[in-house]
Amino acid sequence: MLYPGRVKRVNFVEEKVTATLLDGFGYVITVVGDGANVAKLDYREITAFARRGGQVMSSLFEYAHARNLQFSKTHVLDRIRPAMRIDIACDITRGFAVGDAVWWFGNVSSAPDCLYVNQMYQRQVMGVRESDDVRILATSNVNHGAVMVEEKVGKGRIIALDMLSPGRPFFNSYGSTNKYLFLGNMVNQAVRYGKQYSKRLTYDEFVAAMQQLAAKHPALTVRPEGPCSDGRQMYTFSLGDPANPTMYFGGSVHGWEWENAYGLLRLAELLAENPRIEGLDTTRLHFTIMPIQNPWAMTTSPARTRAAWI
Repeated sequence: MLYPGRVKRVNFVEEKVTATLLDGFGYVITVVGDGANVAKLDYREITAFARRGGQVMSSLFEYAHARNLQFSKTHVLDRIRPAMRIDIACDITRGFAVGDAVWWFGNVSSAPDCLYVNQMYQRQVMGVRESDDVRILATSNVNHGAVMVEEKVGKGRIIALDMLSPGRPFFNSYGSTNKYLFLGNMVNQAVRYGKQYSKRLTYDEFVAAMQQLAAKHPALTVRPEGPCSDGRQMYTFSLGDPANPTMYFGGSVHGWEWENAYGLLRLAELLAENPRIEGLDTTRLHFTIMPIQNPWAMTTSPARTRAAWI
């Protein structure tokens, strides 16, 4: 789905993984869902592929089995919503800062909704010893086990990640809306300018965030644009010379389409930091950005928490 025409799928139960099979590929992704089959994956060949310079992402299960680590699947009922804490900022965790929490869990139902929220679980690996070649990129808020590990192997590396817990359909993965992000970062640096906003702000809080951002960057101006349908003031960012051609960005027309407002908040920040980013030259263009075009609907819509990415 993510890389059509570029992926070869191999059933390792039916076809033995060998150096010849892996030759010519830059990346290998392994997922073992059935414990009865874990020994059938020749992880020595996977490791050898990494040693030759390949990039590997594996589910925690087979990685723990190959490295003789304790694999844990922890059920938490409704005591805590499982997440992983980003411990190291690197190319794999691009888009997150150290300390950011990412919801990361599954539950007993695979339906694309929030059923069985009182029966959540998360996979971790316990006993990982960090060294010059091994480091834990993210840990569990449930038991502080490793949820994402990086191991340098020769000229390449292996990333071990719990890819099975957030197993809902791609269009509505309640356990993590970012379930493919780390894999995408490994393959082609999918997140280029991302930033996580861990809390959904109220409209007034969002306006305050706009004003705080403008206070940090003299090039940004926050302007009132008149009242919305419920009488509250609407605001835009202004950047560049208004005498130049204007490029307008607007978001959040529908109340449930609120994530793009955070993307535009981030865009304003990026333009203020780098006036010529991606050809968006603020010396030649004037930018007007209205992150929230419908304050009333955004306020009355059901709350959700997601990240915004550019």
